[in-house]
Amino acid sequence: MLAEACDVSDESQVRRLLTQLDESGLRLGGVVHAAAGVRFSPIVEALPQDPDIALRAKVEGARVLDRCTREAQLDFFVLFGSAASTIGLRNGALYAAASACLGAIALERHVLGLPALCVEWGLWGHSGENAQQQLIEGSGFAPMRADRALASMGAAMNSSRAVQLVADIDWNVLGPALEIRGRAALVEDLVAPRAVAVKRVDVQQKAWLDGLADLSQQERRIRLLNFVGQATRMVFGMAPGDPLDETRGLFQLGMDSLMSVKLKRRLEEGTGLRLPGTLTLTYPTIVALAAYLEEKLFASTDALPASAGPSSVENLNPVLSDSVTGMSDTETSAAIAAELAAIQQKLGVR
Repeated sequence: MLAEACDVSDESQVRRLLTQLDESGLRLGGVVHAAAGVRFSPIVEALPQDPDIALRAKVEGARVLDRCTREAQLDFFVLFGSAASTIGLRNGALYAAASACLGAIALERHVLGLPALCVEWGLWGHSGENAQQQLIEGSGFAPMRADRALASMGAAMNSSRAVQLVADIDWNVLGPALEIRGRAALVEDLVAPRAVAVKRVDVQQKAWLDGLADLSQQERRIRLLNFVGQATRMVFGMAPGDPLDETRGLFQLGMDSLMSVKLKRRLEEGTGLRLPGTLTLTYPTIVALAAYLEEKLFASTDALPASAGPSSVENLNPVLSDSVTGMSDTETSAAIAAELAAIQQKLGVR
């Protein structure tokens, strides 16, 4: 057995290692490329060196190994990618991009008739930064035991597919988040359609809702704003008294699709209402959400104040422009469509 350290992104070093292996009389049976470099952070906070860290060992290393072994009679060529490239990963845009490149390399080799497999891994047990691992687990990924993960890789190597995802996923958590991002088709064969279960309103909640009905409209709006604001703070992991701009777009404040699902569920549990999956896209601020809840709860035609929600023509552009920053193309399109529909309704256009 030969063990040697080298920079896998340096082609001269890799070729020298392969020559040394050949001269030793050993045959190169296959390649497993598991290198990675990553610093988890929002893309807007990426440092100048972060792209090189994310891409050099993982992507350039894979390209070098591919070039250097094209003429070898390999039994396997396995690249370790990430589910981030297919499903997404908060704070991991560069890591997802690197993994997507590995998938492209595997597909090219597959087309050429060369052995190739890119495994898009989910979460391994005790991997990555602790805070980032908790974030990934909260997205519906359960940590995999190494023995089970490797057994799954063995099964994948016997398949004809060049790119395969291996992960332990709770689709009841991740599925709704993908739906909000317009990617429900990705999991429609894995998640059976199910009715949205809304928690039954208990005695305390009923008393709170009845109390709202007894308030003046102004007091009711303040109470609902506080309710939505506190629910939003809980989703963001903020303290109850932390300042939060009620008129700023939720996605601009840092909300992602999973947080959107959690906020929707908190609002459903607090009101007993069944709310749409696109709730935070159609009503992208705390003010707009509170106004919408008031309209749903009290069916009042004057429930939406002129400055609060999507039915106000004067305030559509500021709300929309403030909320689309950081949204995906799908989310932006959905928000724009909702705003246009509100304008048409306001103007009486059919």
